Amino acid sequence: MIRAIAAMLLLAGCAEDMKWAKPGATQASFAKDDYACRRDAIMAGGTVVNFGTTSRQFDMNTYKLCMRASGYQKG
Repeated sequence: MIRAIAAMLLLAGCAEDMKWAKPGATQASFAKDDYACRRDAIMAGGTVVNFGTTSRQFDMNTYKLCMRASGYQKG
């Protein structure tokens, strides 16, 4: 139950940051940049161990900085 609530809160927090725009960007170029930034954000987030399970955390600040550095702005 706690995991389900935590997952919903995480998804709700990510939902506000889903719309990014970059002049001339195609869906394919966005997907490539988004994937790279998400990977970096997961790597920057660190590891959490709870009840014997290990999970990676998503660092939203790293994701936002990466997308901006790639030329995207919130749309």
